[in-house]
Amino acid sequence: MKQTRGSAVFPRRGRLSRALAATLILAGLTATAAPASNAATAATGNPSLRLITPALDNTNSIDYTFVRTDPGLDDNNYGKGTKIRMFYLGVGGTLSLTYEARDKDGKILTNTPVYLLVNKFASCSATKWITTSPESDYAGFNRPDQQHIVRDWCGFGGGISGWDNYYGGETSIPAVTDAAGRATWTLTHDYSYTDCSKPAFGELPLCPEPAPLSLTTPNFDTCTVALGCMRGIITASFKKHPRPYAERGPSCSPTTTACPKGEEAFEDKDLLWVDIVDNSVAPENDIQNVALSAGEVPVRVQVTDLQGQPKAGVKVDFSLASGPGDADIDQVAGSRNPDGTVTETTDASGWASVSAIADYEATGTQIINAQLQGSNSVTRTAVRWLIAPAVTAPATVTGKAAVGKKLSANAGSWTGSSPKLSFQWLACKAKGTVATTVPAGCIPVKGATKSTLTLTKAQKGLYMRVRVVGSNALSSATSVSAATSKVG
Repeated sequence: MKQTRGSAVFPRRGRLSRALAATLILAGLTATAAPASNAATAATGNPSLRLITPALDNTNSIDYTFVRTDPGLDDNNYGKGTKIRMFYLGVGGTLSLTYEARDKDGKILTNTPVYLLVNKFASCSATKWITTSPESDYAGFNRPDQQHIVRDWCGFGGGISGWDNYYGGETSIPAVTDAAGRATWTLTHDYSYTDCSKPAFGELPLCPEPAPLSLTTPNFDTCTVALGCMRGIITASFKKHPRPYAERGPSCSPTTTACPKGEEAFEDKDLLWVDIVDNSVAPENDIQNVALSAGEVPVRVQVTDLQGQPKAGVKVDFSLASGPGDADIDQVAGSRNPDGTVTETTDASGWASVSAIADYEATGTQIINAQLQGSNSVTRTAVRWLIAPAVTAPATVTGKAAVGKKLSANAGSWTGSSPKLSFQWLACKAKGTVATTVPAGCIPVKGATKSTLTLTKAQKGLYMRVRVVGSNALSSATSVSAATSKVG
């Protein structure tokens, strides 16, 4: 399955330029290990908010701190000590984020108001969340209550005036640091597969990314979060809604030094890019070899989350990609849809199955696709309908049984799905008729695996036979010729 990565986004711009996106891809492939960001650090001259849990390091996340200094992202946005980590969260997963606050001299700040900024201003984050923490603002603008966080609007909301009214879409969740200078927020990804497969009228589809190759491997994609990719932009701040900069207009542009610094430029923090990735789906068998006479066989796939744990209750759509003759698929416990696809729901162990049905008159390979409903996670499996090899006329040997003479073997006649034939000459102590197994007293002649054999003194006084084995991916059968006269 092709792996993808949603394009990076960052406050101040709805999306990164193509050049910067290319830089991200290159750096994501070539960056060397960097120190983890989850630790209190020495004073930098700014107050700091550092992520304590989850402990993100180079085994479970990707360091994108280098992006902060890209020319396309001017330093007015963030403090010099800002660090950026990208990590994956499985669809429907829960985050518990603990930040630690320190002043500009590195001293722990207790009993201090702090805020978690979710779906940051101008980030175009498409991710929806549910929080157990009551929020002090932005309730009712485009979400049902304070606990539901919805997609950010990708603009400035009419300048600073609009920003003051929270039209940027950023949600700010308040907290107060404890005696250790720490505050914790809990967010649960709010998602239904219908958000992707059947979005509301006028809404863009919101689809998780495919499961990554590993926790430290970037997904690659051509889409942007503004068009439905699912990335959440989250950080902590000492400000409820820190202004990005003090003014806008001709005197303030991304390339001029006349643009006053924004409020977050005076905070050092950990900024999180949370990429929401879908469950993965994999077949129990890449290929199943089945006798055509069986008529049908179950085909199973398993759905697992980011940690490899089975996921129950996920709908899987099975479809027939190709097959010999009238081969088909049918439901096991789910439903057959008008378009011929079959929808099944995973059980407690994450398995969903469909029946693959053979055409009794046609052998060949049947390809079945399995896709998570409303998702781009898809896999395929193959059923090869075969006929087992069978002997219809036994192997025979011709030629004179004498030292120095050549014997020739005929494989006989066979039926089945393209059986592959192999030969082995046998030297036997006694005469015998045709057989389906190697008779007692017969020993294979070393290296004699061709259809002809020149007799040597080693075979003098013995009786010669040939064994022919016909095999395919389903099974094999054996034909042993009758014995020659005694080798003279």
